[in-house]
Amino acid sequence: MLRLYTKPLLVLICLVISCNQNAEKQLSDSLLKTLPNADSTSAENQIHQETSVEIDEADNLEDTVFMKIDRNTIKLSELDQPITLIITNNKYEEIMTGKHYTVEKLENGEWSRVPEDRFFNDLGYVFKKGSSIDFTIHLSTDSYRYEPGKYRIKKGYSVKVKEYKYDDYELYSEIIIDD
Repeated sequence: MLRLYTKPLLVLICLVISCNQNAEKQLSDSLLKTLPNADSTSAENQIHQETSVEIDEADNLEDTVFMKIDRNTIKLSELDQPITLIITNNKYEEIMTGKHYTVEKLENGEWSRVPEDRFFNDLGYVFKKGSSIDFTIHLSTDSYRYEPGKYRIKKGYSVKVKEYKYDDYELYSEIIIDD
């Protein structure tokens, strides 16, 4: 009687293993979006912590990761309008980032984090070398009273260095909030 159940049991085990591997791949594919190539343009007044240099239009952007912002000056009356960040990967085979960002303000020569109440669905967006991704952000005027001054948007990304090991970096884009 034991022999009658052995063959169907083996078939069932093989089916379960096969289905589980397919489900894991589908879940992984849905969480990590590989983005197509997009145009990259020059960045003004962008800082990348990895190299700790300011990037301007004269710099060679062919071997770096950089972030630019759709406008560098924002009026207080326009704070409710969305801002677009564009991250371009010209250095690594692929990088990963999410929707998370922070806002910092320059006060007395030091950057300090703006205390905003903000939550993110932080999915991983993977994009290949030579491609860009746009993120729309909003400055939270409900939880922080912005004043004229110099601010910057800080956004992190990760680079896979080996299996299950990532190095983390940060990108910055400065903005001026004006009357």
